[in-house]
Amino acid sequence: LEGGKRVAPRVKAIVETGIPVMGHIGLTPQSLNILGGFKVQGKTAEAAVELTNDAKSLQEAGCYALVIESVPQRIAEYITSTLSIPTIGIGAGNKTSGQILVWHDMFGLFQDLTPKFCKQYFNLGNLISEGLSAYKQEVEQRTFPAKQHTYSLKQEEWEKFRQLVNHMTQDNSQSTTALPISSVSPVTTTESPVTTSPLIDVSSVSPLIELSSVSSVPPVTPTDSPITTSPLTDVSPVTFTSISTNATTPPLASDPTPITVPPTSLS
Repeated sequence: LEGGKRVAPRVKAIVETGIPVMGHIGLTPQSLNILGGFKVQGKTAEAAVELTNDAKSLQEAGCYALVIESVPQRIAEYITSTLSIPTIGIGAGNKTSGQILVWHDMFGLFQDLTPKFCKQYFNLGNLISEGLSAYKQEVEQRTFPAKQHTYSLKQEEWEKFRQLVNHMTQDNSQSTTALPISSVSPVTTTESPVTTSPLIDVSSVSPLIELSSVSSVPPVTPTDSPITTSPLTDVSPVTFTSISTNATTPPLASDPTPITVPPTSLS
C-alpha cells in the first residue's frame, strides 16, 4: 500500500482483518501527479526525516515488509537499519534487505521511459516487434498457418461429410421450394362481390353551397304521426288565476283521457 503516515490507519485496519500488507514509501507511482513526476525522494534532510518517520509508522501499523523506491542509498540504508521488518529496494542502492525491478523495464518491453536505476538485461521489445511484423506478413501472404500447423482429416471422412451435407441441402431445398405462381388456385369467397365505381373527378364536383343562399329549411316529417311546424309569431301572455282552497281535485283516471277541472267561484 503506497504512502506513509497518512495511510497507517488503513494499513492497521487491513492487517487486523487478517490481510498482510507490504508498505511502499519514497517514489509512489500512484501519486506521480502530487510528487511532480518521476523524481528522487528524500534528497533533503527534512524530506529524509519524513521518510524515516513514514517507515516507522508503517512498521507499527503492521506491515510485514517495506518497499523503498527512488531514494538516496544512504537514506535507504539508514531506514533499513532502524526497522525490524525487511526492506525491498528499487532505485534505493544495494544496502536494503532485497531488490526488485519491473521486468518490463529489465527486458525492454516498455521503451518510452527507462529509469536510471533500471538495468536492461535484454531488449525483448525489438524482438517482439520483429516477430509481430513477420507474423503479419505471413498471414497476409497465407503462408501461415502452414501444413505443420494445421490439423488433417481422413479422405473417407471428408467424402462422407460431403455426402451428408449434400443430402441435407437437398432436403432443405425440397421443403422450402415455393409453388410456381401458375399452380396457385385463385381464392374464391362466398360473400357477395364488391362492386367499386370509378373514382370521381374532384374537379367535376360543384362547390359547397353558401349558407347565405339557403332560404328555408323544409320541415322534418316523422313516419309515426305527422307533426306540422309553423314559424313562431306572437306568444299570448299566460294568466294565472287564484283557485279556492276548497276545490277538490278528482283522482287520476286510469285511462289517458284528459282531466277537466270545473271552475270555482272566487271568495
